[in-house]
Amino acid sequence: MNTKREALMEQSAVATFGSPSAVRAWAQATEKRPIAACIGGTSRDAAEEAGFDQILCPEKPGIPGWAEVTVQAIRQVLEAR
Repeated sequence: MNTKREALMEQSAVATFGSPSAVRAWAQATEKRPIAACIGGTSRDAAEEAGFDQILCPEKPGIPGWAEVTVQAIRQVLEAR
């Protein structure tokens, strides 16, 4: 049975991750692998392990860089449309 949350996850073009456990939770909940915008290297590594193809991560971990890569991911989606 597909819950409303899972249905929304399946429609997502971008997922943002602030921790490796968030990546694992996503990967367990759905097979969808949208663009991953990660806060830092450990989240990026978890996204790679979980099979995400497009992963954006700031050079320096933290919220400002995370926000920048999230905007970058959204721009990629909008430009592709």
